[in-house]
Parts: sequence; structure tokens; C-alpha cells
Amino acid sequence: DVAVQYGGHELSAAFGIVFTAFEAVDMVMCAWFGFLDAEYFFHHSVHIAFGFIMRPNCAFAMTAAVLLAQETSGIFLQYFLLMRNRQPDHPTIAISFVLFAICFFTWRLGLGTWGTLHYMAHYRTLKVPLWQGHILGGLLTLGSVLQWYWGLFIVESAVRKVLGGKTKEAKGAKRE
Repeated sequence: DVAVQYGGHELSAAFGIVFTAFEAVDMVMCAWFGFLDAEYFFHHSVHIAFGFIMRPNCAFAMTAAVLLAQETSGIFLQYFLLMRNRQPDHPTIAISFVLFAICFFTWRLGLGTWGTLHYMAHYRTLKVPLWQGHILGGLLTLGSVLQWYWGLFIVESAVRKVLGGKTKEAKGAKRE
């Protein structure tokens, strides 16, 4: 039943508030410490907009759960980012990157893309203002596009690491 899938639930509502607050505070902290680039700002702004649309309507529980599930990859990403310049040769750095990539492709690309497609197929049946449903659909689509963009970057980084950091130009110059 679509109403059950998208209906409100106290626990998911509480998680949604915490998640939206985390995204807002994280964006402020990143700006404060100079880590806030355009992609990061866009990513966090989209999630904050999700929170402001989902929570007042007490709806979209499944969509919210999909978005929260995507954040599981962040645990390994944060460790990787924290430690990669402190002890770059430590084996846990490579392990954390591999675990991040597995979670990223499973949750963000796999489940996230499915969640976006599922939402787009059913959102007109929800009992929320249609204009908000359209905005949420657009934000989900933009978020998915950003995730796929980052996915390509992750694959490129992994290939570069496997090839020993060599770029196309460096390999071409060696042959000449």
C-alpha cells in the first residue's frame, strides 16, 4: 500500500529532524573550517531541502529511510578522509576506501537510484501538495545525478590507485 510506504512514523520523523539538523550543522562547520566547496554545498542544501519538505507533511517515510541508508557510507569515508594524510601507508586507509566504495555503490547508487525511481513512479498518489511533490522529485533526481558523478570519480580514483598513480599523460610520455 502506497499510503503505508509513504506514511509518517514517529521514529523516522525523529531521525529526519536529527538528519536535517546534522546536515545544517555540518555545512556550517565545513564553511567555518574552509572545506565547503560548491559540490558539498549543493549536496547538503538538497538534503536540508528534503528535510523541510518531508517533515512538515509527515510523509515520505520510505524516501527518508532510503536517504538515511545512503549515509552509511559516510562512516568509512570520514575515517578515510581523517587518516589518509596522517598515515597514508597504513592498511586501514585502503580498507576504509574499499568499504566506503562498497557501501557507496550499494546504498547511494543502488538503493538511492531505486528510491528515486520508485518515488517518481508513485509521488502523484501522495496526499501532499503536488508542487512539493514535484520539488522533491526534482531534488531526488539532482541528488542521484550528483551521486553518479561522484561514483565515476570513485572509480577513477580506484583505477588511478591500482595503476600506481599514473595518469594518461604520464604513461604516454614514458612510451616516447
